[in-house]
Amino acid sequence: MTLVSFIAFIVFVIVLFTFSNKEKDVFSPSKIFVAIWALVIGLADLKFSRLQTDFSGFSWLMIGISIFSFLLGLYIAFVLFIDKNLFPKNTVRDKIREFRYDEVLFFRLILIVFSIYFVAYWGNVFFEGFIPIFHARPSESRVYFGVFGLGMLIHLAPVVLFLIVEFFVLVKENTGKKILLVFLGLITFILYFFLLQRFNLILFVTMSMVFVYFSSYILTFRKFIIFSGTLAAFVFAVNLIRWSKFAANFLYYYSQMKFDIKYAILTEPYMYLVMNVENFARAVARLEEHSFGYYTFNYLFSLTGTKRVLSEYLHLNDYPFLISGYNTYTMFWDFYRDFGVFGLSIIPLFLGLVCAISYYRMKQNPNITTVTLYSVAVFVMMFSFFNNFLGLLHFVFSVAIILLMQQIIRNNPKKPTLAENTV
Repeated sequence: MTLVSFIAFIVFVIVLFTFSNKEKDVFSPSKIFVAIWALVIGLADLKFSRLQTDFSGFSWLMIGISIFSFLLGLYIAFVLFIDKNLFPKNTVRDKIREFRYDEVLFFRLILIVFSIYFVAYWGNVFFEGFIPIFHARPSESRVYFGVFGLGMLIHLAPVVLFLIVEFFVLVKENTGKKILLVFLGLITFILYFFLLQRFNLILFVTMSMVFVYFSSYILTFRKFIIFSGTLAAFVFAVNLIRWSKFAANFLYYYSQMKFDIKYAILTEPYMYLVMNVENFARAVARLEEHSFGYYTFNYLFSLTGTKRVLSEYLHLNDYPFLISGYNTYTMFWDFYRDFGVFGLSIIPLFLGLVCAISYYRMKQNPNITTVTLYSVAVFVMMFSFFNNFLGLLHFVFSVAIILLMQQIIRNNPKKPTLAENTV
C-alpha cells in the first residue's frame, strides 16, 4: 500500500466513523464529498490493474486543485452561515411533516406524470421496434434507444418514483391511493430497468434517501448503510445483464487485473471507481486545446439543437486519451477541457458554494423544495468522481420537473375543514 492510499483510507475511515454520531447529519456536504474522494483516491493509487499508470506531478496538481476548490466553496458557505439560525435535523423533519399537504393534488400530479411517461415509453418502443433488455445486443442497443424529443420524456421515470416516495412519507393514511401508487411505481421501475440505463434509477434512489432522511425518522445510520449497499448491488446487477454473454473472468482479463482471478468479481466495482480519475489524470496531462464552454454547458447546446453541428464543425472528440473502454473522467474534466486550470479553480469552487448553500438554506428554511434541492446537490457530490451530470440535458430536465412539482405542492396546501375552523 502506498503512502497516498494509506492517508486516503485513514481519512475515509475517520469520516465514516463520524456518520455513526446520531447528533450529526449523515448527509452533510463536507462528509459526503470528502468520504467519496478519499475512497476513490485511495483505491486508485493501489494500481490493481495494469491499465492504470502512475500519475504525473501535473496530474496530481490538477486533481488537488479540483478537490481543494470544491472544498473551498463548501468552507466559504460555512463562514457565510456561521452566525445564522440553523435548525437541527429533527426540527427540519418536524417542520416538513407539519405542513398540510393536499393529498388529492399530490396524487393527481403523480398520475399525470406517470401517464406521460407510460405513453412516451411505448411510443419510443413503437418507433424503435425493440426494448434493450430483449435485444440481441443489449449493451449496444441501450445507447441508441430513444426518439428525439419523445425520448426525453422517458426521463420522467425518476420524477414518478420520487413523487411516490414523497407521498408515502408525507401523506398520512390514504391506504387505497398508496396501494395503487405501489403498483404504478413497480411498473415505472420495471419498464425503465428494461432499458438497462442505470442513471435515473440511481438518481431516484440517492434523492429519495436524502429526502427520507431529512423529512422523517425512518432512515437511521444502519439503514443508510444497507441502502448504500443495495444501491451498489443494483448498479452492478444491471451490468451483469449487459454482459450476460460474458463471465466475470472476461472483465478480469480485459482489465488486466493484478490480483488473483478468484477475486474476479471485484474487478467491476474497482474499475468503475478508479478509471474515472485515471482517465482524468491521463487526459489533463495531454490536452493541448480547450473547448471554451461546449462541455460545461452541454445541456444548452442540446436544448437548442446545435450540439451535433458544433461538435462536427469543431471536430471534437468526446472521449480523448482513453486508456480502455471505461469512458468517464470525473466531474472536473469538463471544466478543465473547456477552460483549463482557470476552469478547475473557479467552477468547482462555485459548485461547492452552491451545494453548501443549498444545505444551509434547507436548515434555515425547511420545506420540501429546499430538501429536494439539497438531495440533488448530494447526488452531484456523491458521483462527482464519475461524471459531470450538470451538463446533461436529461438530468437538468428531470430535476427541473421534480422541483416544479415541489413548488406546485408547496404553493397549494390543504385547506382546513369546517370542523377544524370551528375548533
